[in-house]
Amino acid sequence: MLRLGAFRVAYRELHEDAAAAALLVHGLGTSGHSFVRCWEAIANVGERRRVLVPDLPGFGDSDKRRYRYTIPFWTDRLLRLLDARGLERVDIVGHSMGAHIALWLALHHPDRLRRLVLVSPAGIERFNGAQRRILQAAVTAGWVRRQRPRQVRSQIAMAFHRMPPEAEWIIARRLALQGPELEGYAHAFAAGVRAMLAAPVIDQLREIRARTLVVMGQDDALVPNRLFRPQGSAGYVGRRAADAIPGARLVMLPQTGHLVPFERPGELTDHVTTFLGA
Repeated sequence: MLRLGAFRVAYRELHEDAAAAALLVHGLGTSGHSFVRCWEAIANVGERRRVLVPDLPGFGDSDKRRYRYTIPFWTDRLLRLLDARGLERVDIVGHSMGAHIALWLALHHPDRLRRLVLVSPAGIERFNGAQRRILQAAVTAGWVRRQRPRQVRSQIAMAFHRMPPEAEWIIARRLALQGPELEGYAHAFAAGVRAMLAAPVIDQLREIRARTLVVMGQDDALVPNRLFRPQGSAGYVGRRAADAIPGARLVMLPQTGHLVPFERPGELTDHVTTFLGA
């Protein structure tokens, strides 16, 4: 746990003495533990690398205070973490909202980034004004806070093509949130939706200069947003991103949902370690 400004940020670190370093950034509503089934392998397969896995402020074991969370704010806290751990330049593997944050970092702080892996990336869809207002009205802190166990289970299950038994701990961890912890988490979750809508990067993808790998689950039920694009496909979104980022490569994983690091840890590790070691 490190204090970064007004927040205490939880993180895991593997192989502090390794030369190469990778930062794994989780998505909305999850924590660094979304990478728990692959972080050891990413650290040890091929080139031995230092792996840093934080819980973003508002999630996991980090402080969950009421705050005006934004994509630039989360980016700033990641940069402070890198500074505190003596890391000047890293590879970044971002999942979902974590990929959105990684893209923001790549655009605004390109000197801190070596290579970029975008897993089920958010931030690369267009939403008009009416759609943004609908999403912000639907996803509120009160809505998150009032969810019953059945709703929590259903929401988490949507992140998988087939939810593995190991995912039960994700549900248990979410249901264990009570009192101020739940209040802070609910606030951060709703703020995360607003943050992503307020900082789209789709029109800046051609400015990315880092070598980039895009990984999508073929059966992702969350990207693209099914409320507005019920017939949309993850393949279309992934291809659009890969085509826009100069030199980017796309990998589509069959029979895989949104939470790729947890559902397909072996396949993701193979692609990530090959790409980072190339």
